[in-house]
Amino acid sequence: MQTLEQKRSGSSRQNPSAMQMTAERNSQLGYFLQYLSLAPVLAVVTVSVAFSTWAIINYFFPDLLFFPLN
Repeated sequence: MQTLEQKRSGSSRQNPSAMQMTAERNSQLGYFLQYLSLAPVLAVVTVSVAFSTWAIINYFFPDLLFFPLN
């Protein structure tokens, strides 16, 4: 059992509940990274990048449909 002074100074090693929380946090990070690699998430990111690129190109080089030459 830890004394109050040991708890304040942090000199004792981690208790099992803190180690369990760290392991749980690591598994949550793993689940989050696994979620980010799912096909719908990758599809949304890919389409967003493609449309953003298209919009930027059209901003600097507008279509002739909106700005005809004559």
